[in-house]
Amino acid sequence: MDSATSAATAEALRKSIAGDCEIGPGADCEGADFDGADLDPGDAGWQNFDPIDLTGANLRNADMSGVSMFQGTLEDADLTGANLRGAQLRSASLKNAILRDADLTDANLSFADDRGADFTGAIFCNTIMPKGETNNDGC
Repeated sequence: MDSATSAATAEALRKSIAGDCEIGPGADCEGADFDGADLDPGDAGWQNFDPIDLTGANLRNADMSGVSMFQGTLEDADLTGANLRGAQLRSASLKNAILRDADLTDANLSFADDRGADFTGAIFCNTIMPKGETNNDGC
């Protein structure tokens, strides 16, 4: 499959899963269902989602490796098992988000609001935490 076909397929998948929500900078996708979706910017050619509102969204097992969500809102979102390797979540709101078993290797969460977030079983390796410290617990 060539890259144009791959991008078109990814776009069709995103729209069918998320209803009318089109992922992109400034999008308001509150409550959208992205269960198992591939939101990897390398595959779809996205650079960033700065800022985006994904409050309460279902992002279980989504591939979000390398995404940038500076000041994004992921409050009450379910990111169980999500691939967030290399994700830039600086100053994002992760209040009450579920990040169980999420892979946060090389992710940047500096200045993120993680109050009430559930990181049970999450993988931390070279992960910059909200207060600036590096977490290598899962390396």
